[in-house]
Amino acid sequence: MQIADSHNDVFYKFKTYENIKNYLINVEKQGVVSLFCAYFSYNNQKDVSVRKIINRFEFIRNISDIAIPTIENAWFLTPKNIDAIIEAHPFCVTLSHNVNTYLCGGAKDDGHFTEWGKKVVKELENANIIIDTAHMNRKSFYEFVDMTTKPIFNSHTAFDTFCKHPRNLTDKQIELIVQSKGYIGLALFPEFWSTDNSLTSQEVIYAIKWFLEKFGENTLGWGTDFNGIAYYPEDIKDYSGLSIVGDKLLQSGVSIDCVKNFMSNNLLKLVKP
Repeated sequence: MQIADSHNDVFYKFKTYENIKNYLINVEKQGVVSLFCAYFSYNNQKDVSVRKIINRFEFIRNISDIAIPTIENAWFLTPKNIDAIIEAHPFCVTLSHNVNTYLCGGAKDDGHFTEWGKKVVKELENANIIIDTAHMNRKSFYEFVDMTTKPIFNSHTAFDTFCKHPRNLTDKQIELIVQSKGYIGLALFPEFWSTDNSLTSQEVIYAIKWFLEKFGENTLGWGTDFNGIAYYPEDIKDYSGLSIVGDKLLQSGVSIDCVKNFMSNNLLKLVKP
């Protein structure tokens, strides 16, 4: 079964072009047909280079048909470099990473959208670059909802109903994303799922079925956070584990079309509208 993933930290984990290439070749063999590859940097990291970002984007586009470049934490955007980033055309951009940036409030902080952040949203959306609401705090999320007319996108998260975590989405946030015909990528970071940081595929399947029954089948997909997390679910270590989840969903009575939507189609319809 085809797999599409809206968040993988391949650039963070693999530092050399050769290792990135080998990884992309390997995951394609595991059934991955679309992989969002996030370029990540910490706030005020000194070695962030727009040229380096552009070079890495060009590299993965040239070697892989499945790789889609994105930016996680665009804290470094300024009026001087935003045009170069727009020209590099990441598919989507997060504006923070847990703490406040010069753009908006982070999930573990208390900030709002700045005036510069609002301008960045407008410029990126005018260039058909999606704003990724992952890592925004809820104040900034609702501010963003009020300023956008686009489908609302969250590349990697989980559900506040099952675990109270500032990175997770409340039911109200989910409803707004569904109403906008947006997308939610389900992350597999155990911290998003339980206070003791444990997670199994059965718990993931239960949450997926809960979502499908409550919110429908056209919004949810994978946003694994593979290569960006320190530990994994007990029985999901790579994309072959996601295939097993798909098979178990079918065995539990979820329709084939619904499973296909979750596994890949909901994300693919944004990639190739």
